This record gives sequence, structure tokens and C-alpha cells, in this order.
Amino acid sequence: MEFLSAWDISSKGLIFSKLFPEQDYSIDEQKNALVNILNTQEFDMIPIVKKAAITETFLGKPDKTITGDITNIAILNESKTDVDLIDVNLTKCIPKDTNLIETLLAITGHQFSFVLLGNDSRNAEAIITPSMVICEDVKNNLILACAHAQSKGKLNDKHADYGIKLFKMLSEWIENKNSELNDELIKSLNQINPKKRVPMRDDSDIIYVPRGEVSAQHVMKFPVAGIRKKGDYILASKMLGQANDFDHLLLYDTHKDKLGDTVLMLNHKEGKPVSCWTVSYDTKLKTIINRMNAGKQVCIVKPNHDLRLKGGERMAWPAIIQVNLELQGLSTLKELGRYCSEVEIAMKNKSKVSPKSKSTIGSFNPVNNNKEQRNKRMKKGDFSSRVSGQTEKIFTGINSFNNARNKLFHEVLGGHGKLNINEMKNIIEAHDHYKTSLERSRLD
Repeated sequence: MEFLSAWDISSKGLIFSKLFPEQDYSIDEQKNALVNILNTQEFDMIPIVKKAAITETFLGKPDKTITGDITNIAILNESKTDVDLIDVNLTKCIPKDTNLIETLLAITGHQFSFVLLGNDSRNAEAIITPSMVICEDVKNNLILACAHAQSKGKLNDKHADYGIKLFKMLSEWIENKNSELNDELIKSLNQINPKKRVPMRDDSDIIYVPRGEVSAQHVMKFPVAGIRKKGDYILASKMLGQANDFDHLLLYDTHKDKLGDTVLMLNHKEGKPVSCWTVSYDTKLKTIINRMNAGKQVCIVKPNHDLRLKGGERMAWPAIIQVNLELQGLSTLKELGRYCSEVEIAMKNKSKVSPKSKSTIGSFNPVNNNKEQRNKRMKKGDFSSRVSGQTEKIFTGINSFNNARNKLFHEVLGGHGKLNINEMKNIIEAHDHYKTSLERSRLD
């Protein structure tokens, strides 16, 4: 049988909060801000750092975010109105390939009922909290672990449903934290402990791969962090934004599942809420790009609980799409490249040139073709050779389709530079202009 690893049930990454010196903000102010951050994310706890995160770039694009060392863990109390700050050195840290049973023993056998994952607590890569182990994957693995232990003669209890009983015991302990129950739980877990490291699941098996025409779900970054518009939410935005180098945070004034057509985004560097529009997970890429402009280059994807993401996780939180980040991804660029190729095919069809011809877009440019003859006719007052407005958009101007197409194929897909929103729009406009011709050629 295959045992789950600690990594398989972990957060698979961390969101941090920054703690400022007390001469900047009092500890009570910062604790109130932490309550806002934790309640908004529906977290039990959050790692604390004292240094702001830095995002490194590669070929002009964000590549890796380096966060500060963890110094404390902020734990939300039962009333969800205050936090306790504990030194990170007092916490338990285990390797990512620790098997599920030893992971549960680490949680139940430590004074703080959570574990960090990684080589050391200060540089942890993930966390497992009590609420995260009450899931179907853990239940099924406990059933299998008990059956395996019974087959090896390591378990006295021969009841087939012992794994289910053990899961119920674990759930009850998490709810009540009863010391007698804790001792019984630890004894039972030790009986079925395989005492070995286990391989982590291959990420390629659990990453959500959407199908069909490129839409928001192909390009979105999930989830987007946020804070509630209450108390000193500007301080909360600084603590959350600087710790993770988040440019944008979602400013909630309602429940996360009830986002309207517009929401407020907050940049912690500017501290000024800005209106932002929302889309659904299946909104087409063309629609997203066409709605973006120079002033609004961010949109939010509404949560959809029916959509399953990594490891079967449901899309319970909103996602984000930014022109200079998510829209520069391979899904977007490949789709825009397809539009460019189809425009070229349509232009060949219109000019009655074989689709197999090696002629490229430039050879169809009427602005350059027969330039001398056109100038002579125009001197005589014959303006019939002037190009149409659409043709002019395709071939002339800094943001023309032709320039965008050349930049996409010769620079951006090679990892150099980005397409701006106007270049993306011009590619889409040209593709829409030739839509009828493209559909006719497919029928032929």
C-alpha cells in the first residue's frame, strides 16, 4: 500500500505576515491586524517574518520570491479575537517525506498542535494544522494503514472498521483536546506506524489541467490573499503585502462567495483602494483582454466550489489575473500565437495564395506594396489606392498587429519582454476581423 506523506496533506507553501518594530506600530495594533488577516483567510495560524520578501526576476519576468526567516507563529485563539505569538524555535518541524502516521503523532504529541515541514523551522516550506487532517484522504489512508498493520499482526483489534474508529477518535481529539483521548490516540497510532519515509505524490498527477478554449481558469493565479475592510486594514495590508511581496490584495466588504461585478483591490505600497472588475472561471481569454485597459490591468476570478484544482482542492477562494504577470504565461501567449497564425492563413486565402506558401504577413502589406505606383496615382488625385482603416491598424503604428505578431514570435515567446495590453488587443481585433474568412476556410 502507499502511505501519504506529510507533504501530500500540507499547505504546499506558506503565506506569511510581517511584524514591524514596536516603535513603528504597537504590538496590540499588529495583533489586531493579524486577527483580520487570519479571519479573512480562514487560517488557524500564520508564520511571522521580520524582513520584507523580495521577488527575483529572470529575463525580465518574476521568477522566485525570497521570504524572510520565520521568527514566530501567530495562533488565533478560540474566540477568533486575539492571537498568541510563539517563538518558532518552540515548534515542531518534520521532513516533507514523513509518513502520515508519524505526521499525526507529531501533531498529537507536541504542545502546539501543528507541524512545520522542511529542513528547519525558520525556513519551513509548508504547515499542517489540525483542521487540515480532517479530510477524506487521511480517513482512507488510516483505514488502509490499519488493514496493513492487521495483516502483519501488529494490531490486536481485528475489527474491519478500526480505521474508521481511529479517524473518529482523531476528529474528536481535535475538537476537544482531551488528554486521556490524546494518550489513547498516540498508543493506537504507534501500533500502525510503518516507521519509514515515503515518497511524495508526483505533482504532475495532481495539478489541475483545464480543457477547451483558453479562459480564466487557464491563466489565473489561485488563491488571492485578502483582508477585511475593518479596523486598521491599511496596516494589515502592509503586514501581509510586504511579507509575501504581494502587489495586490483583495479588500473584502462582503463574504468571499458573494463577490459582485466589481470589487476593491488594495496595493499596500499606495494604501489606496481601487475598483476592479470580476469574471467567472470560464470567461474567455478574448473577453478578459478586451476589458483590460491602461488604468485597470487586474481582474478577479470569482470562486466556484464545483471547480476542482490541485489534489482535488475545490476553488473556494477567488483568483487573480494581472496583465504583467498571469497574462504573460504560456497559455495566453500560445493562444495569441494561434490567432496570429490564423490571421496569416486568412490573408493568404483572401489573396488566393496557397496556405503552404512560405509568404508571411509582411508580404501582404499594402502600405509597402507598389509604393511608387500608388504615389503617382495619388498625385493625379486618384485616392482609390488608400488602405482601409482596418488594414492600417494591422500594418501601421507602434501597436499594430504586424508589430505585435513579430514581437510575440521573435521576442516574447523566447523569454524576452512582454506584450502590452494594446498589442494583445490588436492581435484579437485582427483575428475577429478575419473571423468570417477563417470560418469559411474551415468549411472548405
